[in-house]
Amino acid sequence: MGDLSARVIVHRRGGYRDPESQAFIESWFGQFKKRCAWRSQWESIDQARKEIGEYVDGYHHRPHCGLGYRTPR
Repeated sequence: MGDLSARVIVHRRGGYRDPESQAFIESWFGQFKKRCAWRSQWESIDQARKEIGEYVDGYHHRPHCGLGYRTPR
């Protein structure tokens, strides 16, 4: 993947106790919990890593209407 600066991405920290400054990740994490975490009963950390990795990979490959039905990747 490389670091953010190599991808010309500027990292900005959100405000402390200011969820609106982190709207994207708050939304993403809420969907992750509903669609993956709360539906799973992992038997091991390896199983959790595998299933979470699959969820994240699937997320980055799904078409999104806000992106003109292209994938986030």
